[in-house]
Amino acid sequence: MTTSTSSISSLKERSRHYATQAERRSFIDWISDPNSWFSIVSFLGPLLLYMFTLAPTVTLEDSGEFITAAYNLGIPHPPGYPLWCILAHLFTWIPVGNIAERVHLFSAVSAAGTCLVTYLICHRLTGDRWASLIGAWALGVSRYFWSQAVIAEVYTLNALMIALAVWSILEWKATKRIGWIYNLALMVGLGAANHFLVLLFTPIYAVWVLVPDWRQILRPRVLLIATSFLVLGLSLYLYLPVRAYAHPVPNMMGTGTLEEIRDHVLRTAYSTGKETIRQGGDLSDGLKHSASAFRRHLEAFTPFILLFVALGMIQLFRSNRGYLAASIAIWLFNDVLTNVLLKERFNTSWDFVHRVYYIPADVIWATWIAAGVALLFQFFSEPSRNIIRIAAIAGIVGIGISNLNFCNRRNEVFAEQLGQDILRGLPKNSRILPNDDLVYVILYLTKVAGVRPDVQIGGPHFGFKPTKEDGFLYSFTPVTPAWREYLEDLANAGWRPAGLMYQLTPTKAIIERYEQFKPIDPPPTVPGPMVDPNDVMDRFARAIVANYYARLGAKEFVTGNKEGAEKAWDIAESIADKPYPCYQLATIYRDLKVRTDRIEPLLRKALELHEQFFDPAAERFAPVSKEEIEQFLGQIAPNTPAK
Repeated sequence: MTTSTSSISSLKERSRHYATQAERRSFIDWISDPNSWFSIVSFLGPLLLYMFTLAPTVTLEDSGEFITAAYNLGIPHPPGYPLWCILAHLFTWIPVGNIAERVHLFSAVSAAGTCLVTYLICHRLTGDRWASLIGAWALGVSRYFWSQAVIAEVYTLNALMIALAVWSILEWKATKRIGWIYNLALMVGLGAANHFLVLLFTPIYAVWVLVPDWRQILRPRVLLIATSFLVLGLSLYLYLPVRAYAHPVPNMMGTGTLEEIRDHVLRTAYSTGKETIRQGGDLSDGLKHSASAFRRHLEAFTPFILLFVALGMIQLFRSNRGYLAASIAIWLFNDVLTNVLLKERFNTSWDFVHRVYYIPADVIWATWIAAGVALLFQFFSEPSRNIIRIAAIAGIVGIGISNLNFCNRRNEVFAEQLGQDILRGLPKNSRILPNDDLVYVILYLTKVAGVRPDVQIGGPHFGFKPTKEDGFLYSFTPVTPAWREYLEDLANAGWRPAGLMYQLTPTKAIIERYEQFKPIDPPPTVPGPMVDPNDVMDRFARAIVANYYARLGAKEFVTGNKEGAEKAWDIAESIADKPYPCYQLATIYRDLKVRTDRIEPLLRKALELHEQFFDPAAERFAPVSKEEIEQFLGQIAPNTPAK
């Protein structure tokens, strides 16, 4: 017990010594300080890792939208992310790589900056350079943080703003310099100009800085200046009406009226009209998401890290209870309150979407890890500490290796190749119905990369201006009743297969003539194995390719090329990871009286996938329903109930 008490006292003293260092130093003093070199390494180490694993071009999900918005100073989906758009636009001027790589690099720099600030937080808490570096690097190689550092997304910048806010509070607590309060206010304002999630933590920040120093904070002058800095950060939302007036691409807000700005910033577009179905969850759904959040943290760092998290909490309970209480509150607000407020149903699709919402809590976990390592160091002599340091670094490398396959995007070109394949199969001046996020890949190719600029994405958000000759209208999926209800000009539309897409027809009659199917040359790229089986966008993209090869096989068969048909169908079956391509293959096999032994397994696979990925918000637009699959299955196996 004596050793433990002296160790804790020593740790407190080291942290206190760090807190009393002179704030203003010469460059020579700074560069000769070992802590400065550790700070540099905490930034450069992750940055080099991210640059090595950076995506070389556009990826799935929102990547294409964000790259295009950065390039054109556009307005992406709510809440508009003005801070991100402005800063990412600066990176598009870097004369290295393509535009996509430059915007991806911004995510990498933001992530590396977050690791640096995490190091500074940990060092302020522990006074131990090695423990702080280990905590920062643990965050750097954590699964979901790393995965967002190599693509165009807003979540690493969001983590950076939250880390800067926490660091500002710790510096205020240690130095009592009021400038850190102003810095905190600015970080909250700027952070809120990037992502609404930052505002969730403001009550925690307020209590943390006010206790026990409320007399210093609540002075009129301090409040006025702090409020001014907060408003200064929030003023970046003026970007939205200014850019809306210029009609950029994309412009997901509208013309920039006060009502449109309000709805965009507050994300009310996701909670009005038909979109309310996505918020049909209850408290139990929120708690399921919260339980999944804990699982995601274990996936991010590996379960072994729980030992150091527990040790870190013990250490912080003894040395800095204020930070421990605030950090636990941030964790719970992030993982529990967020999910309760969002009210989104718990299913595989929404669980996948939510995975990146928990990155701020990963930052908190990293600080606990550092505190745990620092506590462990105190119980060993210096030679033994070196062994533990080497073992800890080896553990970080192990976490990185375990996450490498999941996070490495260095060779990920499937999204661009698929977009190129889609565009190659479209006639001149075609118009694409924006009925899926995959449209963002097309947006990037046509508006940034200069591929097929004649192809337009329908709707004013993407710069489309209808004319008397606006070309053929194409869709990623067959038109469903929900789409006819959504868009009045599709009220009587039907469809027919056309390459990787579906051409919309003036009437509801479905034209399915296998011999008339027109292949594209060269054939579409076949995707490799899925890295994340729950990646709903990857599944959708693969389904598009599977649909193509299913119909290509039918064409080859009816025109006498049975060997070519078998090859095409083998490809289709190998990547049929959504209900519709499974149903499609079963229909073709039934119509052509081939592979009849595969019909029932395909239909059962379609039902299993439907059950696994069922989402009421997306089900309205699904090209095949559960009832249709069960009806088909009942026709071929009437005595075998569908599960």
